[in-house]
Amino acid sequence: KVLILFLVTFSLKADENNIGIVSEIKGEAVAINDDLEERDLNVFDSIFSNEEIFTTENSSITLQFNDDTTIIMKELTSLVVSEFQNSKLDPKFKSKVSKGEIVVETGSIAKNKTGEMEVIVNTSSLGLRGTRVNVALSSEGKLDISLGEDNFGNVGQIKIINNGMPDIYEQQTIFSTDEVFTISDYEVIKREKSTEEQNEEKLSNETFVNN
Repeated sequence: KVLILFLVTFSLKADENNIGIVSEIKGEAVAINDDLEERDLNVFDSIFSNEEIFTTENSSITLQFNDDTTIIMKELTSLVVSEFQNSKLDPKFKSKVSKGEIVVETGSIAKNKTGEMEVIVNTSSLGLRGTRVNVALSSEGKLDISLGEDNFGNVGQIKIINNGMPDIYEQQTIFSTDEVFTISDYEVIKREKSTEEQNEEKLSNETFVNN
């Protein structure tokens, strides 16, 4: 009885510390904690701060966070949420993408006037303010960033800080949903979204609506 009580208490405590759940998965994905313990992820599994979540080849996963942020991780993507504070006084959501591609539909933290939501990718820091963002980091280190409408038709902004870049490229802000910012080789290039990228956005929108 004591052992059962301990296991139930431990399970409830662990569940209290979660920052979200897996809402959809196609293929395989794993979570690795600070002790390098690895677990396979399934739908409705809890996710926690400082875990590395990794999707395998031909796989994708959708994460639903406690502030209603939703993140779609495409294949061969690595994501770590280092800080998650879903509070009224000091809301924070800080994460890092080491490789791959994510699509983010922000929740209450990024929509809060005092909230801080940041995604670190390579040498760039992305500050999200009430928006949807596509982020893709290639194996060669090229970073594509674009802005999109959320499910309610709202458009926010993305503030980009490029560490180590020349002054002219050090800070950029994206307001338009028609452009893609490509960062590589110490330069920033703006271009129009391709038809393929627009179609990918429509597919992502279906996923967000389902969630």
